[in-house]
Amino acid sequence: MSLESDVANLVTQTNSLLSYYQTRKAGIDTAVAAAIAAVPETSRSWYVDPVNGLDTNPGTQLLPFKTINKAVGATPASGVCTAYVMDDYDMPAGIGSTNSVLILVGVAKNGVRPKLKPKYITSTDANNVTTTNMTGFNMYLASNLISIRDMDIVLPSPAGFNPAPNNARAGSFFRGFSSVNVPTVFNVSLENVAVTMASDWFGNFIGVTSSSVILATTNVQFPTGFAGRYVSNVAAGALVKDLGHVMSNLASL
Repeated sequence: MSLESDVANLVTQTNSLLSYYQTRKAGIDTAVAAAIAAVPETSRSWYVDPVNGLDTNPGTQLLPFKTINKAVGATPASGVCTAYVMDDYDMPAGIGSTNSVLILVGVAKNGVRPKLKPKYITSTDANNVTTTNMTGFNMYLASNLISIRDMDIVLPSPAGFNPAPNNARAGSFFRGFSSVNVPTVFNVSLENVAVTMASDWFGNFIGVTSSSVILATTNVQFPTGFAGRYVSNVAAGALVKDLGHVMSNLASL
């Protein structure tokens, strides 16, 4: 066999190999593109108008939902839910976050930020025990972060409720209720938020049992007398650097 034949064969084999590679690569690229396209989008953005919205609406700016609960439920489980809240929001019941990330963004009117207004409610359990607690955000195992931006939080008075609230952790604004279905870390982020409280407000801002807490604040105002109320079972004036289960850019709680 001549050198020319060997070279020709080598060229033929090389061309065959390149053709095979290109064919296989095209098939792989097509399969990867199809796999990526099949992955569901888990991030959702909604508008919520508690005054004029309806939960039967599509949740757009022109046709907003009425409740944050609807926005949470319309987002895939463990997804990222961003809800633009267009007016003051009364909370007659707790809001359970089954999303990995729940972001609430206030839509200001004439420069005024909307308010989140939790309420005290009285309920009777299966053992016929009646208690009074404040509504808030219930964080479950899938809840990695709740972020509130450009909204104010108004913590109410329990005056007139019978029985009076007596469990500060259970009446916290951010809390978990089960020892097995709560996040290992409560991540709470506040940005451009003013927190106000009634003089007789009863509760904690974040209520935990065995979970850790990360509290990040940017341009946030807390009321006078809030020390000892930030995190359940943390004494007033405790330095964050001395706490094993709390991280925050606040120096003390």
